[in-house]
Amino acid sequence: ASGVFWACSVGLFGGSILAPTHYLKPDKQGIAVLPSFGIGCIILAPLVLILNNCWTRQMPPFNARKALIPGLLSGLLWNVSNLLSLIAIPSIGYGVAYPLLQGAVLVSGLWGVVVFKEITNRRTIAVFWIAGGILLLGAALLAAAQ
Repeated sequence: ASGVFWACSVGLFGGSILAPTHYLKPDKQGIAVLPSFGIGCIILAPLVLILNNCWTRQMPPFNARKALIPGLLSGLLWNVSNLLSLIAIPSIGYGVAYPLLQGAVLVSGLWGVVVFKEITNRRTIAVFWIAGGILLLGAALLAAAQ
């Protein structure tokens, strides 16, 4: 139940991440918000770590030698994704672009299923592929509606 709550929270916050930019003047939207977005991440990341410590009563292990390069690469990929979404949204609109951007869910799922073998149950894998097909169909319909 806890995992479902946190996953739904990710959907709520992640799906709303760029909504505040809608209220900016057009010349202040898009890539112009990227620096403030980064500053917000720098400021809030330690706060989230502290809140996690208060919630769980334990600090996560810091494996700087093992995690530094993968963490930096993950952050780079995440920010390239943010940059590209900021470019896409003014072109086709938030209502079309953001659902299409959720193709990231399918890509991350593919990493989990194909590369990391996190799911091994055949029925669960079949459900994943069916859901992936539905996601792609929805993306195609949204793109066609534009």
